Amino acid sequence: MIRRLVLIASLATVTILAFSAPASATYHFNLIRQIHPSNGINGGEWVELQAFADGQNLISGNAWIRTFNSTDQLQSQYLITGSNPLNGRSQRTILISSLVSPAGVDADFVAPVAQLQMTGQDGAVCFTHNDPPAYTPIDCVAYGNYMGSLPGVGTPAAATPFESTLERSITKGCGTALDTADDTDNSTADFALSTSPPRNNSATPTEMPCATTPPGNPASPVNPAGNVRKRKCKKKQKRSVEIAKKKKCKKKKKR
Repeated sequence: MIRRLVLIASLATVTILAFSAPASATYHFNLIRQIHPSNGINGGEWVELQAFADGQNLISGNAWIRTFNSTDQLQSQYLITGSNPLNGRSQRTILISSLVSPAGVDADFVAPVAQLQMTGQDGAVCFTHNDPPAYTPIDCVAYGNYMGSLPGVGTPAAATPFESTLERSITKGCGTALDTADDTDNSTADFALSTSPPRNNSATPTEMPCATTPPGNPASPVNPAGNVRKRKCKKKQKRSVEIAKKKKCKKKKKR
């Protein structure tokens, strides 16, 4: 009887772990791609997240957007809630806004105006785990004359007045797609002002993954013509000609 109880308890523990372990892998491979402070009467702020791995769209109830002023005082916080966006492929974006359609783009999550308010010019925004009171940061960006001490922001990016957009550069690492190299924990190195409109989850990404063909293979980035194999063939042809000449010479000597 005791053995059965131990076995049942063990199976229950395994089952709980099986269901809970993947949860952290369903949203935390997202980075902040854009932020847009706004002082509109009806809101208008937006935060755009972008995934650098597949399966990162199960975000509802798991994460928060938290905003701060230049001295780390909490400005607003929003627990991301609602229906998860459908597309979980790498490079897809998730648009969170206090408007239904900021800049004419339908938001994936609409936050109450009071729960998504950024400070213009100077401040910070964090995308965090849902683990109050810690609110462990997944990614943060600071801008303007930010003087706080949030983790992973480094030197603040450019001042971002109301109705301006701050956007992450993706030129590091693979220069045509978002990857971990694009997050250096230094806001001024990672972000710059932009005029690009926001992008929601249904928008087809413009990013393209980099080729991973190993050097030396035909049509690889290092050896696009596949010359390695051709050179080997030429060497073999030269050797076979030399051997044939030697054989002819030996026959003549015998005669």
